[in-house]
Amino acid sequence: MPISKKEVTKILRLAEIEPSFAKAKNKEEIKELVGNFVVEQINLYLDGSNSPVSGGSFKKFKKDKSASQLFEEGDLRANIISESVQGGIKVGVFNPDEAPKAFNHNVGDTLPQRKFIPFEDENFKKPIIDGIKRIIKEQVAS
Repeated sequence: MPISKKEVTKILRLAEIEPSFAKAKNKEEIKELVGNFVVEQINLYLDGSNSPVSGGSFKKFKKDKSASQLFEEGDLRANIISESVQGGIKVGVFNPDEAPKAFNHNVGDTLPQRKFIPFEDENFKKPIIDGIKRIIKEQVAS
């Protein structure tokens, strides 16, 4: 499911990112490692008030010029997880109580836009994609 008010997720097809995934014997282990890595990277970007989405950005200040406390803590951030799916992982916010907040931040309809999950035609920033490739290559080679 793409980004909606019920679920804010991105499916990453791992063989499309790194073709050697297709011949991996330990696909589920790789998916778990990649999923943990992507969630960790999202959180690291959010720690710095930066978007992990390629081309994405955050407004660091509110209209009153006070610093944005987005994602400092709370239920939304704690609900960014990954799940194994056929051929890859799905990462994002699955919790129906938190998905509307995640939707509003990603779309920017009721809040300033602060993308942290890519839309279907977007991707994560290059360092995240490169990290995914590295994990897959290391696991396939071992």
